[in-house]
Amino acid sequence: MKLFKKGKSNTTFIREVDLHRAAAEIGVAPLIVDFYVGGTDRAKGAQSYIVMEKLDQTVLNIIKSQGQLSDEQWNEIITLYRKLDTISILHNDSNPQNLMMQFACAKRRFFLIDFGMSKRGKGNMTISYPLLRARLLREERRGVQMQLFTTDTK
Repeated sequence: MKLFKKGKSNTTFIREVDLHRAAAEIGVAPLIVDFYVGGTDRAKGAQSYIVMEKLDQTVLNIIKSQGQLSDEQWNEIITLYRKLDTISILHNDSNPQNLMMQFACAKRRFFLIDFGMSKRGKGNMTISYPLLRARLLREERRGVQMQLFTTDTK
């Protein structure tokens, strides 16, 4: 479940839900089970939320447990972004916390979450996959370092 800050624009929230749904239709994001559009008045309105199917682990946790991602896992992740290209969505927030794995299905699968910074483009969008991999590696290293110094147990 993802909770949104009270007062977040309903338009922004609905856009995120729409982009997430489009990504779920092609198997890139988990299915949305429920969502609620709360009020924009911080004093009165309830928080907006999205409930999606259960996922098990972030990529960062997978790296911590197995040391690094296999080439097959990297290819699966890059395939997610290529599929997004086909429907002209740029995720725009690639980091290990937004890549998750689901173990419950017959085959373990990666999914993208958090489409809050995503944008819909016109036509196919070009992403540099080596650059994406480099960015994720950098984020993983930074994430591992940050994880070592935090007391948060998310």
